[in-house]
Amino acid sequence: MPAKLTVNGKVIKNFGEIGFSDDLEMTCSILNFPCDEIFKPGAKFVLKEDNEHIVSGIITDCERGMSKIYSYTGYDYGFYLKQNEIMIQFRNTKISDAIKQLCNKINVPVGVVPSIPATVTKIFKDVTVSDVLFELLELVKKKTGQNYFFECLSGKLNVRRYGVRSGLTYKLADGFEVVCTDAIGSISAKESMQDLKNRVIIPDKSEKVLKPKAVHSAQASIKKYGLLQAVEPMDDDKSKKYEAYAATMLEQLNKTTKTLSVEMLGTFKIKKGVILPMYHQELGLNGYYLVKRSRHTKTGNKHIVECELEQWTKTA
Repeated sequence: MPAKLTVNGKVIKNFGEIGFSDDLEMTCSILNFPCDEIFKPGAKFVLKEDNEHIVSGIITDCERGMSKIYSYTGYDYGFYLKQNEIMIQFRNTKISDAIKQLCNKINVPVGVVPSIPATVTKIFKDVTVSDVLFELLELVKKKTGQNYFFECLSGKLNVRRYGVRSGLTYKLADGFEVVCTDAIGSISAKESMQDLKNRVIIPDKSEKVLKPKAVHSAQASIKKYGLLQAVEPMDDDKSKKYEAYAATMLEQLNKTTKTLSVEMLGTFKIKKGVILPMYHQELGLNGYYLVKRSRHTKTGNKHIVECELEQWTKTA
């Protein structure tokens, strides 16, 4: 079904190929579209499909060549998280509360933010709000092993867990649909040990003490890949849970990274944070993969999505 695009409340009837992209490493998604109507930066857009909200935000760029067609680029409201710098101090603050405080300081509404018991104690200066937000989520992952990501919907920032979606379909014709992951145009698989670490050292915060607080090693991995060591300071060592922290970090880091690049028939439901079941006999794939970034192109009813995915072995 064709998408419905409105700008400043006006339905746009003549627009060309829509481009939509998102990325787990960004707080905002991007929309690109051409049309023959004039809008200035700051105009508000909403994109829907089947009456379902896809993305809303603000046009940031307008470009015109010799033709009468204008090319627009817009971002969802996560744009303000990456454009605003901030100074803020947290003292043993719950990370879920820290996220709300950050958004409140730059007038970005907050949607769903689950209670996250991990805490942060740090002063941030001359950094963007999005940089602080991602540092907070990385801290949660190090302390608890839990993964979260940011998503802006209807003008609000949400913090979400990854989720499995299977059976997502593309409508070829009335009464005839095909599962997107069964309609792959191109695919490539890669395995890398570049980010693998098989020994984790937790240092003492004192500059006068060299002896580490904890050391965890994976001997089988060291024998196979060679020694690959990481030094991981704890943000707050008052809890003295050095051994547990080292074990959590080693579990996260002691693995190769398996990724896929895929182009297939698409739906806007295939987006960052979604875990897809992937099967490909020739490449030996039979498991779950997390969408790290997606890039959609839609013209009329034709919808293609290109994704970068990473093998997922945990329960979301």
